[in-house]
This record gives sequence, structure tokens and C-alpha cells, in this order.
Amino acid sequence: MTSESAGGIGTGKWVGVGDATLRSNLANKTNDTLGDSLLGVKQPFANAVARTQHDFNAQFVTVMDAGAKADGVSNDSQAFALFETWKSGQIVDLHGKTYLVDAIPTANRYMNGRFLVRTTAYDTWYEPMRIWNGIITAGKNALKKFGPTDGSSQSLIVFGTEACASAAPGASGGVALGDGVHQFSPFIPYQTVAIGKGAFARLQPDSSSLSGTNGNRNVGVGAYVGLFTTTGYQNVFMGRNTGSGITTGYQNACYGTGALSGAAPVGIEGEVVNLIDFTVSRTCSFGYNAGKNNFNGNSSVHMGDRAAVNLKSGSLSVYIGSLSAYNLGSDTDLNGKLYTKTTSESATYSQTGTTVTVTCSAAHTAVVGGKVMMSFSSGSIAGRTTDAFWITPMSIVSPTVFTFVSPIYESTSGNCIVGTVSGMVNGTDNSHNTIVGYGALSGALTSEGMTVLGYQAGANLKAGYRSTLLGRMAGNTILGGSANTDFGTNCVAIGDVTLLSGNNQFQLGNSTQTVYYYQMQQRSDERDKADKREIEGELAVAFVRGLEPHFYKFDYRDDYYEEYKVQVGVDDEAQPVFETRLRPVEKDGRKKRNRDHAGFLAQQVKELMDRLGIDFGMYQDHQINGGMDIKTLDYQQALPFVTKALDVAFRRLDDIEARLAKLEKK
Repeated sequence: MTSESAGGIGTGKWVGVGDATLRSNLANKTNDTLGDSLLGVKQPFANAVARTQHDFNAQFVTVMDAGAKADGVSNDSQAFALFETWKSGQIVDLHGKTYLVDAIPTANRYMNGRFLVRTTAYDTWYEPMRIWNGIITAGKNALKKFGPTDGSSQSLIVFGTEACASAAPGASGGVALGDGVHQFSPFIPYQTVAIGKGAFARLQPDSSSLSGTNGNRNVGVGAYVGLFTTTGYQNVFMGRNTGSGITTGYQNACYGTGALSGAAPVGIEGEVVNLIDFTVSRTCSFGYNAGKNNFNGNSSVHMGDRAAVNLKSGSLSVYIGSLSAYNLGSDTDLNGKLYTKTTSESATYSQTGTTVTVTCSAAHTAVVGGKVMMSFSSGSIAGRTTDAFWITPMSIVSPTVFTFVSPIYESTSGNCIVGTVSGMVNGTDNSHNTIVGYGALSGALTSEGMTVLGYQAGANLKAGYRSTLLGRMAGNTILGGSANTDFGTNCVAIGDVTLLSGNNQFQLGNSTQTVYYYQMQQRSDERDKADKREIEGELAVAFVRGLEPHFYKFDYRDDYYEEYKVQVGVDDEAQPVFETRLRPVEKDGRKKRNRDHAGFLAQQVKELMDRLGIDFGMYQDHQINGGMDIKTLDYQQALPFVTKALDVAFRRLDDIEARLAKLEKK
């Protein structure tokens, strides 16, 4: 074919050009009909459409086509302004380059690059989703070490900046959603679900398959759940910070913000630190901050808003109810060591090298190896953190000065606050408790082996030891409605507002109740009795004849109290929250009962016993062993005296009858 046979030569037909002209036309960058428009493109497939190179190139427009230099030095603001008149709402690849701009452009979703605004660099925010080999991932550096050939034996979903960033290829399924999820994990934990910023960030699974146990099969939903968990497995954490302090614990179930979370402030280096590693296993914590600090509470249950929130050491226990056992353990630090000081005071500090010297405004009570809670308000340390965190004293210079070692070498000084101080003495191990009810045992600092059930039962006790309190406010008050703070050792109190008057008591019901029973026996085995001696007959007669029976009406001091409401806070709807309290009122006779009763007066029985020179268990003064000013009588112990006195009387009758019989024979 020639130009003549294909249309001829002339105007509107083929035009003859030389080599220079052709080169000039192909190199033309201003005329849309020249340059790349003179080149044809056709893909090597059947029925592919022929196009010009110009049309093909138009599919791949970049900011550099608008004049951007992308060198981080030349200002590319005008280039972006022009480019965004061409394209908007598009995903735009910046090809890993840095662009100096006056402000970050927003008309498109820019990816794979950086913006430099004055002197501050900003990574592009948009990251596309990737899908390959059963894996779905999105987020900057998510699955950073994985490539398109890596796969998962089960489906794997990973979303979030730095999510699973350290995990090596090889995964066996799971869901990781949120910035920093599994960020430092060497493997994708087996069948683990982690949803929320920082969730399970530090898990260290044995492997990414079924053969490994440690670090696998955990479920966490909420920011920072399981934040410091390393080898813990088969845990379920739901709610912000839930289970964040647990490191090696396993098979725990925690629901509610802060449940079993411990404390993780920003430390002296400016990084979040775990103040104490929890090793809790097989424990259930449900509710806001439930069991928050129970670092060794194995096989326990904390259920309810702030249930056992201050408990540190104690296991094998159950705490159910809002504010139940609220103060338990509040006399110790997170290590379970007793506080030596709980007040805070201002102080100053100065640091040279790594040695920090703290000068307090009052005696600090710190000891080497103990703990001091501190916060910093000025100086270099305050620039990194203003949180309160622990330090360990290195030396005690004086009663008001101590030193500690900083991990950062620097010279600085400033103001600080010295808070709680703890020594090296362990607090009580508050184990084997069952506490159920709103505010139950809420005032106790220590408790062991307590069973408490009921609204505010035992709420005023300072300590409890192997007692059982059952009923609304059972064991909560003493005689006259005053708070029961001391009588919680080896006691039983059953019934509504059952009062206690001393330790080692069994109180059944309150003053308005009558106990009915079919049979009751008292142990009286000879093998359980020592120093046995027979009651003398004349003593028995004198005792029985000295008793003064009375009729009387009851006017119990126990009845003179009243219930009242006190506001203790507000609820989520800004409505006031009230608690029921008791307080004593004047004993003025208005609560005297109507029916007569018959019996003895304890004071008269005591006077009789003193006169006869005897002392035995019929009479009890509760004050003798630290109880209240209450006198009681055990009427059963009068029976042996009555029996002996009757024996004397019958013997005398027998003697009289014998003498009468002799007289009748004369």
C-alpha cells in the first residue's frame, strides 16, 4: 500500500513530512492533537479497542502533572490547588514523596506520602484495604511484616494503625481491630479476638497454632483491654481497660470499664507502665472497676459497681453488689504492703545524673525498698508525665529527704507531690469471703472468712473475721443504733437490723421478733467437762431462795433508734442517690411494750452470786470481754441449783416424815 493508493497526497490527505518534523510533532507538549496523541495503543487481547497513548495516560494523573516538585523544599500548594480542580473525592497515590504545602489539601483521599506544613510533617491519613489469601487488612503498618504470599489457615481480619505490626507471617485466624492491637506480638495469637485501641498489645503467644496455649484464645473488646497481658490465655475482657493489668492470668471473665484492670499511669519515662503484674486466674469481675486492684484474687467473683474495688490481696471469695466490700484492702498499696502514710504534701526535687533527691515539707516515713506515690508539676519530669506513679526509695537521707534512681540521665529540678507511702510489711490476706448486697461490709479494711448477705450488712465494721451476717443491716449497729465498728469476730447475726453487743456472739433476730422452735438441745457430754464437783445443798438452797422473781414490761434500749436517708451521690440521670442509715434517739419510755413478762433481774442475780461467793455462767457482763454494757442471764444454768435445792427439801421432808412416823408409834 502507498500514500497514493490509500487516499492520495494533498490538502486533507496524506502530507509528506521529514524526520525533523515527525520528531517535533511527537515531542509536542502543548497541542493535544500531537505528542502522545500520535501514538496508538491496543492491548493484545481479542476485540481490544484501539486508543491513543494520550487517552491511556489520562487515566493516571498525578499531582506532579499539576507542577508539584515533591522534594519537601519547593512549595507545592498551587499544584495541589490546581490538581483538585481536576479531581476531587478520589484516592490519590503520592508515591511515597514529601510535599511542602501551606495547609493539608482535603479534596481527595491522599495515601502513601507525607505533607510538610511549615516544619511539621503529617503522614497521609488514608490507607486502602488489602485482601489476600484469607486475610483482610487495613491501616498504616497493619501486618507490616506480612506480604501478598503469606496466608492464614483460617480467616484473619486486621484493621488499625500498627495493628499486629510485629507479627511474623503465619497466622491461624482471629480478629484484630484498632490502633496498636497486638502491636508487639511476634505471632498472630491463635483464635483471638481483639477489638479496641491497644487491645492485647503485648501478647506473647507460644505459637500461632492450636499446639500453643500461652497467649492464645483470648477475647477482648474495648480500648486497652488486656494491655499488659503476655502469656494469659482463654480470657474474656469487655470494656475499656478491662483486664489491662493481667499478665499471665488465664480463664478470667471481666465485663465493665476498669474491671480487674490495676493501675497503668504514664511513668517517669513518658511511657505507660503497669504498676503491678496481675497473675489472676479463673476469676469473674462484672461492673465498673469491679475487683479493680485484686492482683492475686484467684477463683473469685467481683460483681457490681466498684465491688471490692480497693481489694489487693485475697482469693477464693465472692463479692456481689454495688460498693460491696468497698474499703477492703484500702490500708495497703497495690503490692499488698501496709501504708505508713496516706496523706499528701508538697515537696521539691532535684536530679543530677540518675539520682533524684526529694525534699518533703513533712516527715515522709519512706523506707528503702518500699514505695512512694509521686507526681511532678514542674521540671523535665513533668514535661513527660503529670500522672502519679510509684518510685522506690534508694536511700533515706533524713526524716524529710530521700533519694531514688531515675532511668533517665539528666539534670533538672522542680516541684512535686509526695502521696501515699508504703513499707515492707504485708497487709491482711483478705480471702475466703462471701459478701453479697449493696454496701455490704463496705467499711471494713480487713476481712477473712466472712459471710455477709444483705443491704449494708456489716457496713460499719472496721474488720471482720469468720463471722456470718445475714439480713438488711445485720450487724451494722450496736445498742441504741450506734455504728458497730468493732464487733465482727466470730459472730453470727441473723435478721433485719440485728444488733451485736460483742464478739463471739450469736444474735438471732431483733427485739421485735420471737424465735419459735420444735427441739433444741445443749451439749452436755461428760467427756467435754473438767473440774467436776457437786453443788452443795445449802448453797443451792441459799441461791434459789435468794432469787427475786419479778413481773415487768420490756423497754429495750435497742429499740431507741431511727432510720433516715442520706444522699451519697447522683445517678447517670443527675438524680440524687440515697442510702438508709441508723442513728440513736433518746430513751424516753415511748417504746415500752404492753405485755407483762416474768423473770429475774441480771443485776440482782449478780449481787446474789457475789454475796454467796460464787461465779458461774448464768450471769454474763458483756463489757468484761470488750463488749457493750449489757447484762444477760442463762436461765438454764439455774436448773441445777433448783434441782439440788429440791433434793435438799425432799431429804428434809423425808426426815420429817420419818420422825413423825416414830412419834405416831409411841
